[in-house]
Amino acid sequence: MFTAAAAHVPSTLHLAIQHQEDLIYSAAGFVAGNPDATSSS
Repeated sequence: MFTAAAAHVPSTLHLAIQHQEDLIYSAAGFVAGNPDATSSS
């Protein structure tokens, strides 16, 4: 059971990292397109 659960850790971690990168790129794109944006934007 532990071996099966441990086998899923790398793929789950990879997906989490991809999600974080997506958020970073989205935020960077927003800032680039809206340089005068405020926190309420």
